[in-house]
Amino acid sequence: MNTAIATTNTASLSLVVDNTVELMSTLQIAQMMNRVDRHRDIKRTVDRLVSAGVIVHTPTAREQIADKFGRTREVEVYMLNERSSYIVVAQISPEFTAQLVDEWKRLKEENEELRKQAANPFANMSKLDWMRKAVELEEEKQQLIDLHIRKSVDAHSMTRLLGEKRGSMLVQKALNALKDAGYIERVYDDVTNKPKGYIANDNSLTFCRMNAHYQLEFTVDVLPVLIELGVLEEEQKEALRLPQPNNTLLIQNKAAQKIRESANTLTLVGFGI
Repeated sequence: MNTAIATTNTASLSLVVDNTVELMSTLQIAQMMNRVDRHRDIKRTVDRLVSAGVIVHTPTAREQIADKFGRTREVEVYMLNERSSYIVVAQISPEFTAQLVDEWKRLKEENEELRKQAANPFANMSKLDWMRKAVELEEEKQQLIDLHIRKSVDAHSMTRLLGEKRGSMLVQKALNALKDAGYIERVYDDVTNKPKGYIANDNSLTFCRMNAHYQLEFTVDVLPVLIELGVLEEEQKEALRLPQPNNTLLIQNKAAQKIRESANTLTLVGFGI
């Protein structure tokens, strides 16, 4: 499983480490070349080289990209090893090859430093510092548990949350605003090309969940977002008659929580437990 050990942004690239295999994404290469808008062209070049047998088939991943307004969305990227990245860049713009060599050298050095830090993240902390860090991590864990419980028992369709009827203009305005802001994306049928639902992007996970049928449910945490996006006024939010939590799920969730507490184990996977 690939594990990112440094964050990706337009100013600083990162490596992804799978045991001893270091990989760089096509989006990172596009950022290095200042050609983020040509990322698809870079992926097509990779596809062509794979088909020709010049490079091996590459794994895919999902990375976030920000537009000029600072809104983020997810894109699919190809993960390339060092040899493949050189071949791809040489095909597109050979003048960037030297820069790519320098980037790999710098990133490997940074990666080695990150590995050392990961081996003992508390090495340079005082006893008081790591105790504070332990309290901070415990609080974060509790916040994730609370969020999971809220999403499990108190998430509703946008129609029900806003107290509207199906097909309501307000509901459509809310969904369109969330889509335009990059929180959710429309999904279309592969055959008919008709819309069949939405998917939730990572930046919406604090207030939204998605089922296997591309249907979204939202918690009350989405309301401040809708106010920020201009869908609701503060007065409208205060006047909402919010739906009640699902008591059946609440009972099930509390029972599951008691079982985990008695076993003294807790595993966080994304925002679930």
